[in-house]
Amino acid sequence: MRITIKIMQYYNIKIANRDTFIMAVVLFYLQDRKHTLLEIKHKIGKFTAIINADTLLEKLMDSKLIEREEEFYKIKIETLF
Repeated sequence: MRITIKIMQYYNIKIANRDTFIMAVVLFYLQDRKHTLLEIKHKIGKFTAIINADTLLEKLMDSKLIEREEEFYKIKIETLF
């Protein structure tokens, strides 16, 4: 929930939507360790039929909330706070 609120503040979103929630879930998983794209898609597997994970990851990277290191994605927590 806290990560969702931070994302809403970061993007100046008033009401959380599905994409906001999924981005928060991705950041939640990345706070523990780096993950590959396949691992991230596996973690959010129930949502992959609904959303395009690649697009949301690109949005998070463009916003400097995550970064890619070889085949791994990792969180840039300092940007979020």
